[in-house]
Amino acid sequence: MSVKKLKYLFYCTLFLMNSCMDGDDATFSEAQYDFAYIEKFDQGISDWIGGFADYPDSLESELDLKIEYKELDNVFEEDNHALVLSGKNPHEDLFYYISRKFSDLDPNSVYQLSFSYEILMEAIGKNTVDETELYFKAGGLSVKPESTLDFSPVSENAAYNYLNADKGNDQVNGTDQIYYFGKIEEHLDQEKVILKGETDQISILVQTNANGEFWIIFGIDSNTPSELSFAFNTIIVFFQKQ
Repeated sequence: MSVKKLKYLFYCTLFLMNSCMDGDDATFSEAQYDFAYIEKFDQGISDWIGGFADYPDSLESELDLKIEYKELDNVFEEDNHALVLSGKNPHEDLFYYISRKFSDLDPNSVYQLSFSYEILMEAIGKNTVDETELYFKAGGLSVKPESTLDFSPVSENAAYNYLNADKGNDQVNGTDQIYYFGKIEEHLDQEKVILKGETDQISILVQTNANGEFWIIFGIDSNTPSELSFAFNTIIVFFQKQ
């Protein structure tokens, strides 16, 4: 058994799960049981993608949007590899997100999810975040999340890049199984802060498609003009078939 598989089994034991899914391949052989998926990004970004939405197409060249895989310098307690998204936000409306497809689940079925996460948030080129208009969201989609070009509801002549699903705005849930979990407001007087959280008290329901697949999505809705960076270090997703 590989070192990586041993590590995942160790974490599964800690969380008292019946079985565990290895991050090398997002497949499940016993979807009728509770199981967990653990991602520490220590073996690369695997099948994860990063993206941005909610910005004017005319500003794209000025936003310095970046998606990078990095090894950070002693930021986290354990492994310091991370999937990092960063970007400017002069229009004060930007959605940072990461996503991954899960497969080999039961087709057209509902799963209840809970998860925990560890993310480093950093204000780039400044000492603090300007405002606390940051909203954490997560959920599951039956299609791959992508940014699509459309016209703004404010002006039909202004082309915007939107997510190809309704994620809601600010503290509002989306209609496409994307849920609002809270406003990020602790310790924003600092240049850097590690955000930790879990959703074990919140019910998240996702629907698989006809192929037994869905895309999980984690994102931050930002209405602050600060240029921010989000480094995703650890994500654990818990599944229960309904």
